[in-house]
Amino acid sequence: MHGPIARTRLLGTVRVLDCGCAPHDTDAILCGLRGAGWRIALDRAERATSAVRKLRGRAFDLVLVDYGTLGARSHRVVRAVRAASPHASSVAVSVPDDVAAIAQLVRAGVHDVFPARNDWTVPELVECIRAHASRAVTSRLAHERLTVLESACRRLSRERAELEAQVLQMASGLAAAEQAACEREERAALSSEFRTLVAQETDIDSVISIGGHYLVARMGATNAALFVLDSDRWRLGGYVRDDLARRAAGGLLDHIADTWCTRIAAHAACVRISPAEPAPDGWAPLSGLLPGRHVLAFACYGQEGALIAHPVAAVVLFRDASRPFGPECVRAAEALGPAFGASIDRVRRVLSRARPSWPAEPPGEARGTD
Repeated sequence: MHGPIARTRLLGTVRVLDCGCAPHDTDAILCGLRGAGWRIALDRAERATSAVRKLRGRAFDLVLVDYGTLGARSHRVVRAVRAASPHASSVAVSVPDDVAAIAQLVRAGVHDVFPARNDWTVPELVECIRAHASRAVTSRLAHERLTVLESACRRLSRERAELEAQVLQMASGLAAAEQAACEREERAALSSEFRTLVAQETDIDSVISIGGHYLVARMGATNAALFVLDSDRWRLGGYVRDDLARRAAGGLLDHIADTWCTRIAAHAACVRISPAEPAPDGWAPLSGLLPGRHVLAFACYGQEGALIAHPVAAVVLFRDASRPFGPECVRAAEALGPAFGASIDRVRRVLSRARPSWPAEPPGEARGTD
């Protein structure tokens, strides 16, 4: 009793489709399979059309086709087996002793042919059917395992691609964060260095002179014009020449002070103009003042004693077309602008303390006395 159960669990289930076979033939074949330890999942089809429909609906291991019942339509069933369940074994029974009929079945893809009136208890026939069933089940299970493995491989490939994308995104984020940190460090170093240079200066002209030469040292050879806002009016505070003398640039610098410094101060970001590219909106006239030159303009803001930063200076750098202002120059301008503005505010605060202003009215009137 325990032997068949153990064999049944070992061998598993064979899926059988009965296409028009006589009940005694089917029962005898299935009895032989059960004796070998197989569980049977049986489905029946009386006509070829229903058999084809069932074959398209699920996978079978063993298909029994009765040639005596279906006749030439058996070829259609056998072809459907080959198309829908390539692993299955198709067996034709009740086949007449006709070479032409057998040849047609073989061409259709049948795996075995049995004549009519077989004794299915004969060991050779039983073993033949068992071999067909075993081969088909083994092939189906291998196909199912392969399908599972392929599905797992596709899933792992998708997960790997997702992980790679996440890693690339994280690496890109880290690289961007590192670059931003380096830029902040660079700006802080520039600002600290400039503040240290002018820390002991108590004259605005000295701060402007040091600022102009420091800009040239950091950005390379360039013409640097530094404008200061005094009593709501812009004036040229300092000029460092490269290839354009102060005398030759006099009218140009005065025009920039009268017309463009207010716009530069109102513009929050640096303005970079290249002769090879269209000027930003509204800045084409400034580019026309300096034809064939690269221009970098920015404002310097202070905030001493005020809640909102206010412009105290404007810087216009320009040089020939062979030496453009790169992104590093923009970063340097963004770092030096606040430092320059804060230094000018500091000097003005020191000067205001050194030269205090007193009220014009007599002390007695200020105290409200007669």
